Amino acid sequence: MEVSLFGPGLPSSLTEGVHAEGLLVLDAATLFAAPRGMSDEALLSWDLDILTLNSTELMQTAAAIFRQSHVLQTFGIGAETLAHFLAAIGTRYHANPYHNFNHGVHVLLSSWLLARDEIAASMKAEQAAEQAAAAASAACASPPCVAEPLSQLHV
Repeated sequence: MEVSLFGPGLPSSLTEGVHAEGLLVLDAATLFAAPRGMSDEALLSWDLDILTLNSTELMQTAAAIFRQSHVLQTFGIGAETLAHFLAAIGTRYHANPYHNFNHGVHVLLSSWLLARDEIAASMKAEQAAEQAAAAASAACASPPCVAEPLSQLHV
């Protein structure tokens, strides 16, 4: 059975790159490449039209957030671990036209942008990782959106 990262009824152009079983695990070079050649400033902004991104670009957007927030460096998380974590989250969403992986990355981006603005205004750099971790949990842990709770993921 194919599991969609996006839910039913979306154009195939949005699901480009998804393996037959629905699990998309990117290599490090692809994961950390800029989607469509966008700068971090353009990608991680309120102006990004996230609904136009395909599955690979969504993974790259999430990776850019984790990279910019220093979560990967702070917790010693490698590219392969992050790629599997993102794929595991994506495959656990129910086939739903709204609460799907695209929505999860949108929540992750919005949460990070709000946290980043707060960090810039009043917080120390060391707290950035904590804020990004909170944003990540917002993107993947809100039942009934996911088939398995995040607490069952061991990454």
